[in-house]
Amino acid sequence: MLRSGPNSIAALLGNGWPDVTNAVPWKRKGFVRVFLLQISIQLQSGAKVLVVSDSSWMGGPGPILDNSVYDGEVYDSRLELRGWEIPGWKPPTSWANCVAVGPQTSQLSSQLIPSIKRITTIPTRRIITPSPNVYVFDFDQNASGWCRLKLRGPLPAGTRIQLRHAEVLMHPPYGPVSGNIYVDNLRSAMQTDVFFTDAIAPGEVVEHEPRFTVHGFRYVELTGLPYAPTEDTLTAVHVRSSVERLGSVTFANETINAIQHNILWGQEDNLMSLPTDCDQRDERKGWMGDSALTSDEATRNFDMNAFYINFLQNIQDTQTVDGQIADTTPVTFGGYPADPAWGTAYPTIVYSLFREYGDTYAISRFYPSLKLYMGFWLRALNSTGPKNMFAKYGDWVPPPSTPGGGGASAPSGSLTSVFSVIKDLEHMQEMAEAIGQSVDAVTFRDALVSVRTQFHTAFYDPATKSYGTNGLQTAIVLALIAQAVPDSVRDDVINTLLTDLVNKRNTHLSTGIIGARWICQALTEIGRADLALQLVLNRDYPSWGYMIYNNVEPATTLWELWDSPFEGPGMNSRNHIMFGGVGEWFYSGLLGITQTSDSISYQSIIFKPAITTDPRLPFASGSINTPRGKVGLQWSRSASPLSYNYAVSVPVSSVGQVFIPCESSCKGILITEGGNPIWKNNQFVSGVVGVNGASVQDKFIVIVVGSGDFKFSSSNYSFRGQKLSKISILSSK
Repeated sequence: MLRSGPNSIAALLGNGWPDVTNAVPWKRKGFVRVFLLQISIQLQSGAKVLVVSDSSWMGGPGPILDNSVYDGEVYDSRLELRGWEIPGWKPPTSWANCVAVGPQTSQLSSQLIPSIKRITTIPTRRIITPSPNVYVFDFDQNASGWCRLKLRGPLPAGTRIQLRHAEVLMHPPYGPVSGNIYVDNLRSAMQTDVFFTDAIAPGEVVEHEPRFTVHGFRYVELTGLPYAPTEDTLTAVHVRSSVERLGSVTFANETINAIQHNILWGQEDNLMSLPTDCDQRDERKGWMGDSALTSDEATRNFDMNAFYINFLQNIQDTQTVDGQIADTTPVTFGGYPADPAWGTAYPTIVYSLFREYGDTYAISRFYPSLKLYMGFWLRALNSTGPKNMFAKYGDWVPPPSTPGGGGASAPSGSLTSVFSVIKDLEHMQEMAEAIGQSVDAVTFRDALVSVRTQFHTAFYDPATKSYGTNGLQTAIVLALIAQAVPDSVRDDVINTLLTDLVNKRNTHLSTGIIGARWICQALTEIGRADLALQLVLNRDYPSWGYMIYNNVEPATTLWELWDSPFEGPGMNSRNHIMFGGVGEWFYSGLLGITQTSDSISYQSIIFKPAITTDPRLPFASGSINTPRGKVGLQWSRSASPLSYNYAVSVPVSSVGQVFIPCESSCKGILITEGGNPIWKNNQFVSGVVGVNGASVQDKFIVIVVGSGDFKFSSSNYSFRGQKLSKISILSSK
């Protein structure tokens, strides 16, 4: 690293988030670029030398002429400082000494969250030429990041190459199909990089990537190049916070796999030091609602522990003395107090970390602040009553009756707010118990019982057997998830939901983002997972599949609106994660990996796919790398002859319950493990290591296993005059 003679240390400073070039009010200007450095050098003699940044350092302009997170970067390679790494280099005479500034914060701490990194590259899939010397590169994937530009000489010095980034190509109703990019939905964000070349000799290749910007894009318009580009002229570089993948899931169904693809990319693209709402327009904020709806999905798919701890600290830092938090963190959009369905992100994320990773650290660290937050909303609810509970956004963006039309219907915002208070109380009760706050746990439990009763009393309409007339699906789904529906009316309420869902809407959603998060789980809990499956298999409007299989804008991430291609530019991102909460059900329902209610970090695992008899879903496979080890399940079903195959992984220190479907009857089934019977004559047969018991529960034989890798294979025959039903289990432990 060091060479003989005087050595130089150089740094490039960018504007970052606070200081940007636009005049949009939330884009603050005038922040001073500050650099802080300390290098400790230990000599061979054992002595240590400290190199620190101070006013003896010199600085001046470099090749980056302008940069903005939102607008892009302008780079002039003719101004590059060449040779600074050579011993004895002297700075230009135009440079001046840096100015020493005081502390920029009361406390310095090292960055604990995963850094933003290049994750992968995406090659060009095609090049469109909508007009002479205008080239549009299609990467076939909406992603966060930037482009690597490769130029071949000869090119004269000062050649100006411009890259404009966009999510969408022009199409009606925005304009005629032309191959040009559509950028109105970016609003004021320019998303434009400019590169001025130095002279490039014949045969010479020059590559360039920007440093102090990031874009959200699938398409890039290139202009200024004096020759026709090739596909390797631009390569997309995917950039995000470098959280590691923990979970994976795949199905023998193209539609579900495509939705999972879009969820993963939408989640990854919106992890940029904080969980953002979108990655492209002049917003990119830490909207709390998006995080609240997706934390369960995110913690399954990625290691979110350090990332979320940082975000939770930011939330706590913005909390008022009476417990309020804001709609966004850091506070830029929205305000105080947050809509309860947005602010619920605070306790929800802490609870997700607790359940998924089994660590009470986040609970203990943020508990006083969480208790303050919970107290604020309980006081507010007591003051206004449930019907007038504070709300702002509610079940955001339900679908219009037709794409681009009207007729969208959402339940009362107060209903979604009270639902959020109920979920917060559930979480707070469990978390209080987990850290030994037993008195608080009783208080939260009593409040929970009361608020559930208030929910039903305030919103239930006996005439319609529903919870209000608007946004019926979401209203009933939330009532069911909140356990606020009394047994005396439960069947009526469920029938109202199913009548609307199946008869009125042909098994299609009418929900906004909150209802969409919970509807598949609610349907599964009432024994209609078949309808939940249909919702995710739909390819017509409105559905997750419609985003992918429409003939106008086939999506590779999740849209902000159910009907994005037909809505105006004001609020219309093509890369929003807020509809991605259904990804949690892909693990718990379709794959079938869940925990018992008293389990954390998969100590007690349930392997129970919600659907095993639909021919459209004959196979599922997935795993989650937990702190205890890998939890895995692979299952398949064949209809003729009827057979099941299961592969189960249980980590050390965990136990599992494996639900083997009996379908028509559990009588006469023989189950073996490695050739040894464990279920015969309708009872458990002991003696096989790792298989600790079995019993019949409803239409399942439930096998209790310890840690190990188990392979289950079954063949099922009718009993009448034919072979007995037979299920075999092979095990390697």
